[in-house]
Parts: sequence; C-alpha cells; structure tokens
Amino acid sequence: MEEGREQKLYLTIGEVSRLLGVRPSTLRYWERQFEQLRPHRSSSGRRLYRREDLRVLRLLKRMLREEGVTIRGARSRLAQELAAPPASGEPGQLHGVLQEVLGELRELRELLRRPL
Repeated sequence: MEEGREQKLYLTIGEVSRLLGVRPSTLRYWERQFEQLRPHRSSSGRRLYRREDLRVLRLLKRMLREEGVTIRGARSRLAQELAAPPASGEPGQLHGVLQEVLGELRELRELLRRPL
C-alpha cells in the first residue's frame, strides 16, 4: 500500500486472511453469520473482497476478538454502526476512525515482521 502505487480493486480471501491475521475458514464463517458481509464472486466462484468488505471485517474482528462481543451482539452492533450516518466531528465517530487506523497499523506491523 505504498503511495503512488495503484491499489487493487478486489482482494482474494488469502490476501484478506493475511492482512487481518485470521484464517480463511474464519472469514467464510463470518460471511455466513453476518448479512452485511457479502464478497463479490468471480465467474469461477472465488471470493473477491472490496475495501468496504475490509472495513466490515475490521469492525467484526475488533468486536469479536478484541472486545469479546458475542456473534449475536456483534450482529446488532454491526447493523447499528453501518446504518448510522457518519457525523463529522462527533467524538464517538473520531474514536472509531482512530481505532480503525490503529488496527490497520497493527496489521501492517505484523505483516512486516513476518519472514519472506
């Protein structure tokens, strides 16, 4: 994700798995449990994740793995967070953005630590 380098429109399940640090089977399970997560399918049936899907997955990972929210609780919280219009300058919104950026930085750090 270097500046000046064009970002891909779609990511495969393997790329998303490495980026988020979760197994592909976990991604497939979350896909079945959360209606908001519906990756595009190629003509051969491969899952192709968009940037919006990554945002949803980061929210899910934070709720389920870091905050310890149940699947049921995560369903309702995710629906609320995705339905709420973003209000700029709102303290809660800023906190969420900062948490998301922090999560992305942690993921990048883990990727950089892995041996080639």
